[in-house]
Amino acid sequence: MNVLDFDTTPQVDSPRRRLLLHGIAVALTVPLASCAGGAELFVPYFVFTFDGTTQGQTVSFFFDTEDPSNCSESGRIGGSSGVTVNGGGAGNRFDVTGTFSGRRLDIAIAAPPAFLAATYTGQFIDDATVSLTPAGGAGLTFNIKRTQPRDASCPASR
Repeated sequence: MNVLDFDTTPQVDSPRRRLLLHGIAVALTVPLASCAGGAELFVPYFVFTFDGTTQGQTVSFFFDTEDPSNCSESGRIGGSSGVTVNGGGAGNRFDVTGTFSGRRLDIAIAAPPAFLAATYTGQFIDDATVSLTPAGGAGLTFNIKRTQPRDASCPASR
């Protein structure tokens, strides 16, 4: 066989060759998948009041977290967290506790009024709006919106 001659007869497909080609395909695909479809990092920002309306009542939530900057991907809600109804006042403020991770938060309201559920699952639907869905019992799904913009020192979602 001359060095310049090329053998053009088809090669028999072998399991070893298929395994090698599969490995190359996976190696090339994984980095692409992590760039386009990886899990999103969402950093909620809890400073300021989140206001909303449900069943004709104005509700205002204030969330206090264990992170003094109120800018962490996950943590606990507690401290001075609470919800006021129709501007607060005697008998219209209720303590709130819970947890958050990324876009999700789970909260409990201590002895809530009849139109609010005792527990909610929340989902940030954008940087400043949380959709609250009752985790059981009475209450309707409603949105609350942060009243002020995100502080520049707290990074947005990346």
